[in-house]
Amino acid sequence: MKKLVLLLATGILCVAMTACGKEADDAANVGTGSVENISESSESRDDNASQTESGTTVEEEQNASSEPSEENQQNKYQVGNIDNFSVNSNMVAAFARDVKAAVADKDLEALADLAAFPLYMGLTEGGVSVDTREDFIAMGEDSVFTQELVDAIAAADESNLSASRAGFSLTDTGVPNIVFGVRDGRLAIQGINY
Repeated sequence: MKKLVLLLATGILCVAMTACGKEADDAANVGTGSVENISESSESRDDNASQTESGTTVEEEQNASSEPSEENQQNKYQVGNIDNFSVNSNMVAAFARDVKAAVADKDLEALADLAAFPLYMGLTEGGVSVDTREDFIAMGEDSVFTQELVDAIAAADESNLSASRAGFSLTDTGVPNIVFGVRDGRLAIQGINY
C-alpha cells in the first residue's frame, strides 16, 4: 500500500513539475532524490513564481510596470466577474491614486487609459456620452481638467472610498467627482461630473 501511495504521489509531483515548466528528465529524477531535495526545489519554485493579488507573478507585474501602456493599465486593474462591493480595498485605493496622479498632471492620455468607453461626462451645460478614447482626448485639457475638478480630486481621500452600485466616487466635496467601478471585469472610470 505504501508503494502504491508513493508511486501515486511521485506521479502527481512529476505532472505538476512538468506543468510548471520543468523538463521531463528533471521530473523523472524526482523519485530518486530525497524528500528534502523535493521540498527545496518546490520551495524555490514557489519563491520564483509567487503570486500577487491580481493573479500574476511578481516578475510579470514588474515587467508590466516598466512598460506603461493602455493595455497594461487595463490589465493592471482586472478584477474578474465581481461587483463593486467585492473589490479589494487596496486595489480601489491604488486605482484612485492613479486617477489622482493623472488629474494632478492634467494627463488626458493617462486618464483615458483608466476610463471605459462610452464615458459619461456630466458637464455644467448637460451630460454627454463620450464614445471613444479619441473623442475624449479631443475634448481637450481645458474642458476636462477644470480647476474645481483638479482641486476636488487632489483633496479626495482615496484610502476610504465606499462602494455603491454605481461604483466609487472620488471627490472631497461631492461634486465635481470622478466615478469609477467594475466594468467589463476591470476597474475603470465610468463618469466625470462637474
